Amino acid sequence: MKKLIGLMLALMLTAHPVAASDLVFETGAQFEASQKARGEGLAAFRTGDHALALAKMEQALALRPGNTLILGYVAYLAAETGDVRRAAKAARQFAAAGQVPGAGIQKKLSEKLAPDIWLGIKAMFDVNIAAKGEATIHATIGTDAKLIEGIAVAPSGRTFVSSVVSGGIYSVNGSDSALLVDGKTHAMGSFFGIAYDTLHDSIFATYARVDQTPNIAAGEGTTGVAEFDAATGKLKRNWVLDGSTNKHQIADLIIAEGHKVYVSDATGRAVYRIDGDKLVKVFDLSNSMSPQGLAELNGVLYMADWGRGIWRLDRAAGTANLLARSAHSNLIGIDGLTERYGKLVGIQNGSNPHKIVAITLSDDGKSVADIEVLAQSLPGFDEPTLGTSTPSGYYFVAGSQWPKFGPGGKVNEGETLKPTAVLKLW
Repeated sequence: MKKLIGLMLALMLTAHPVAASDLVFETGAQFEASQKARGEGLAAFRTGDHALALAKMEQALALRPGNTLILGYVAYLAAETGDVRRAAKAARQFAAAGQVPGAGIQKKLSEKLAPDIWLGIKAMFDVNIAAKGEATIHATIGTDAKLIEGIAVAPSGRTFVSSVVSGGIYSVNGSDSALLVDGKTHAMGSFFGIAYDTLHDSIFATYARVDQTPNIAAGEGTTGVAEFDAATGKLKRNWVLDGSTNKHQIADLIIAEGHKVYVSDATGRAVYRIDGDKLVKVFDLSNSMSPQGLAELNGVLYMADWGRGIWRLDRAAGTANLLARSAHSNLIGIDGLTERYGKLVGIQNGSNPHKIVAITLSDDGKSVADIEVLAQSLPGFDEPTLGTSTPSGYYFVAGSQWPKFGPGGKVNEGETLKPTAVLKLW
């Protein structure tokens, strides 16, 4: 039986075809109502009213079907209140999304469910967490460059990475890396997304202050996007976004068709475009949670929202809508987003396990038709972040080690840094 379950779940992990009749269209109103119910559920949980907490979480889930974060709450609370049938169903739904809940949820399920039921569910989780796919090591970055986030690869194969804690942009060749840009020279704090500009042999890089940025207090510093000479590291141009770094964090970017540069604002929940010497807001995404990676597919912009899924940004109409998905398709926790072979490739570090997924869209580009896991739980994986697609392959930062860093970029007690692996698919 266990082998049969494993085979079925392995097939689910490989691809999640989505039927049109199965689609979930999540509106802003649904999201807000769900968040309200979730907040009330958490408040009830803190006071010890687990029955009310479960009822509120069920309301939240009904408004955002298949949301794995809420499913985890439902599974735990149903088990805690003795509704073992509902707990088992929620746990199986969690597994069907290719996910594994946290240790606390699993412990509660193991205590409350009948042993045979729990072992069957645990077998599904074991399949989900297993390594999948193949990748080769493209580069290894030593621990002197701390918290590597972004990557860019030139057609010649020259590779560049960005650092949050060390605050630099590095030129990388195998196991050797050299500092190309020192962010401290320009008071830019931390670097995040980077992209190589083939027209001008430049590196575009986003920068900001976050909790892990050393020597810059909350609310201080600036955020924006800068262009550097890829050979010398010299600053060519700099676009600074007005406003406090408590309210804005330019996170990722794309050099789109027509050589137009778009950037996402993770904290300010918006997308900006470089227009002359200014950053102009082109999409106000007040109903998003954390705008991240940007990709262009068939002339349309798409943006990963770490907390909600993937947005379709229609530049002509000026509208932004979440991609519709099935209730068993998990798009939560996607950080990096690129296009390759007519699909969106996402780096999902807000899920367990971390994974690289290829997302096939419907013909109209408004919904998800299929999700395929390309890689997960591979050696070198330790909070993957951003990737880049080139004719020679898809390259991504596999081991940023974000959770090991605390305020000011200090390594958390008991943690040991490892060299950062940059892996290549295809």
